[in-house]
Parts: sequence; structure tokens; C-alpha cells
Amino acid sequence: MAKRGKKQKQKVGRRAKQVNSKYGDSKLIYEAVVHYQTGKVREAEQICFDILGQEPNHADALHILGDIACARGQYDRAFGLYEQSLASKGKNSYKSHNTACSGNK
Repeated sequence: MAKRGKKQKQKVGRRAKQVNSKYGDSKLIYEAVVHYQTGKVREAEQICFDILGQEPNHADALHILGDIACARGQYDRAFGLYEQSLASKGKNSYKSHNTACSGNK
């Protein structure tokens, strides 16, 4: 188990370095989306938390966490995350929040 924990820390460390690079966060967001779409929700969620640890108002990470909360039926939480995401992006947002989910509120 010690090896597994060490590998996990290394993976998180690499993610943090990627977030700090110019294009790293878009690669991580892509990775999170792929995990989410393939049912690896915990992995997607962890990537988003890693990103938010470095950049607390990262709109795409907040948006994906909103999608995860919505899928879990946590509609109030999802709505709040979507609002944060939109506030972070402003009017130039290429994504809008998931109205189907927030409509369930």
C-alpha cells in the first residue's frame, strides 16, 4: 500500500505542476471530462479538486463539479457550482450551466 500512496502523491504533484503551466489546465480538464464521461467520477472529481487547489475560481473545474453534483442529485450544490463557474468566466463563457439540472432545483 505504501507504493500505491506514493504513486498517488506523485500523480497529484504532476497535476499541480500541469496546472501551473500555460496549457496544463486544459489538459487536466480534458482528462477530467473523459473520466466523468466514462463513469470514473471520483477520478474526475479529484482532478477538479487538484485544479481548484491551485486556482480556486477555475470555471471549468467548477462546471464539471456541478455536473457531478447534478448527477448525484445534489441540485442545490450543482446550482451553486454552476453560478460560481459562470461568475468566473463572465460574459465570454463558452459554456452555460446545465439548465436541465438546475431546473430540478
